[in-house]
Amino acid sequence: SAFYLKDPRGRALGGLLKKLHRISAIRRIRILYMHPAHISEELINVIASLPKVARYFDIPIQHTDDHILARMGRSPFSETEALIDMIRKHIPAAALRTTFITGFPGETEKRFNKLTQDLKRLKFSWAGVFAYSPEKGTAAYDMSGRPSAAEALSRAKRLMEIQRKISFEFSRGFAGKRLEVIADSPLAGRTEFQSPGVDGEVIFTKKQRPGAMKKMLIRSSKGYDLLA
Repeated sequence: SAFYLKDPRGRALGGLLKKLHRISAIRRIRILYMHPAHISEELINVIASLPKVARYFDIPIQHTDDHILARMGRSPFSETEALIDMIRKHIPAAALRTTFITGFPGETEKRFNKLTQDLKRLKFSWAGVFAYSPEKGTAAYDMSGRPSAAEALSRAKRLMEIQRKISFEFSRGFAGKRLEVIADSPLAGRTEFQSPGVDGEVIFTKKQRPGAMKKMLIRSSKGYDLLA
């Protein structure tokens, strides 16, 4: 994660990435779970300069309404949006993954609608959406204004339906391009823009050797997946 060695600005991670990049046996490096507060412009520039590092940012945003973010102990959304703009400025082709929580205490329909509009506008490559589930002992457990479990789940489904269309559009954009793919199995693999287990994958029309990494022509897409 970006909090490597408990460095809040990611400088330690940048140094580690440079060292790993020099190891010939390492062919691809992927960073997961990058808290927005731990990503600096310096780290973004390091990632942009190292070809082996996937142009992939897994940034759990959780919400876009400032009232909800304050209750979560997070910074105003304007800071996170500025970070997203910075990433896209320095690495235009980067894939951005995030996660959201619906039904958090204090989430009104108006605040949820803001989240849906921001999701449509920002167009994350991938996103996971989870309905809030209260847990004893957490700061949010006794907070007021908690939507019902049914409402939280309904909102999660509505949000995921919006994201599904955005992710399908993202996948369609790779048709006709040659991308470096690493084979996880004889029949499927991943590009740098796909994280294992949560994003789409590349489906092969011809069997590949597991572990092999090569440029492949993306012929088309099918939902979240690419066909090569």
